[in-house]
Amino acid sequence: MMTMADDLLWYDAPARLWTDALPLGNGRLGAMVFGNPVSERLQINESTFWAGGPYRPVNPDAYSHLGKVRELIFAGHYAQAEALAEEHLMAQPIKQMSYQPIGDLHIDFPHSRTVTNYRRTLDLDTAIATTSYVADGTTFFREAFISAVDGVLVLRLSADRPRSIKCRISLDSPQQGQLVEGQASQLTFSGTGKAEWGIAGALRFALGIRVINKGGMLSFSNGISVDDADELVILLDAATSFRRSDDVSGDPDGTISARLSRASARSHEIMRRDHMAEHQKLFRSFAIDLGTTPAAIETTDRRIAGFAGGHDPALASLYVQFGRYLMIASSRPGTQPANLQGIWNDETDPPWGSKYTANINLQMNYWLPAPANLRNASNRLSQWRKSLPKLAARRRRCIIAPVAGSCTTTLISGARLDRSTVPNGACGRPAAPGSWRNYSILRTILMMPMACAGGSFRLPRGLQSLSSMCLCRFRARTIW
Repeated sequence: MMTMADDLLWYDAPARLWTDALPLGNGRLGAMVFGNPVSERLQINESTFWAGGPYRPVNPDAYSHLGKVRELIFAGHYAQAEALAEEHLMAQPIKQMSYQPIGDLHIDFPHSRTVTNYRRTLDLDTAIATTSYVADGTTFFREAFISAVDGVLVLRLSADRPRSIKCRISLDSPQQGQLVEGQASQLTFSGTGKAEWGIAGALRFALGIRVINKGGMLSFSNGISVDDADELVILLDAATSFRRSDDVSGDPDGTISARLSRASARSHEIMRRDHMAEHQKLFRSFAIDLGTTPAAIETTDRRIAGFAGGHDPALASLYVQFGRYLMIASSRPGTQPANLQGIWNDETDPPWGSKYTANINLQMNYWLPAPANLRNASNRLSQWRKSLPKLAARRRRCIIAPVAGSCTTTLISGARLDRSTVPNGACGRPAAPGSWRNYSILRTILMMPMACAGGSFRLPRGLQSLSSMCLCRFRARTIW
């Protein structure tokens, strides 16, 4: 049988690239942990932090040209229809706002740059990342997790010798803002997100830490300096002024201050215990065992490099569980759905905007959760969908006026934090994004009777009519 050790990613070198770092998340707050022994970096994201601000992207010319575009399509003049749609039906601006990185936590250590016994891990079963190594004869250990219970990132630094923790802690951000000095144990970077495509930056943000030391001294000098501590716990949080799609009047500084204060009153052991219990309620709902071979003892990067030419079925199992882990970490009740990169992005101009593209990409994120027994994650996308119709209705009046509401699903090919629901970009004119949006729902409906075989089974009331319609119109082989 598979053991929990099989759910471990591990490496014998720190991350060189962002894509080599290890992801943590609680659905709202995300981090990429690099594990450098001399200069640690945790790159931070917050799911509501986007460029620009609320805006109305409707093209006022859309409705008056929609009829002509249809005529050209029905007449077979597709190139002309595309050109006319590109000129008059698309959103203004044509591009959507992009998902943004909020900042970085840096920890610099003065010990020797030469280290031995280096090990970096991500335990998918506990959602805890660790880094350990020996420098100057001392074994150093770091442990990080992002708690869905306490809402903060928790990073613990320790060593096997007393008074060994010496470091300098700092925050920075690719966004405009300033570092705010608090007490010697507190640090906050506050600022405003960037403008994009002619839309002014409106989201304010705050990234803050609280440092709790056991032994030693803390001092402030353009960062927090730690000298001769036995142990260190760093609590980190981030927030934005986002309240809802048309309201960015929130108080990010007050939000993180309150959350960090609550977390500071709890012990590291209790926060760790509660974090693991909450994560494992979801992660342990599914197991997969494809067998194991000696290849499984290698580091994860070597296993990946040798997979095509070797025999490592356990890596395929790990791959499935890693996908489930990423979904749990980026899509929880009460948070935004996972975007094109989950909740992790380090670029201010990311590929595809790291946004929601609902022609198919957003839906693809949610194809795995239901078959992998993570229906709560799928529910988050369904709940998000429910927020679209009211905003889409206002924009539909400008775009398609009295046209039947079903056309809305054709036109909504992109959506972002402010629920922008109009065509955009070269992929903004697909014929059936609504079908892709319903694909995962239909799969779940068809799987429910199998999952509940032998017991009572009743669809949620909101799905009963949809289920009847779908099961009448489609055969199972069509969906699968």
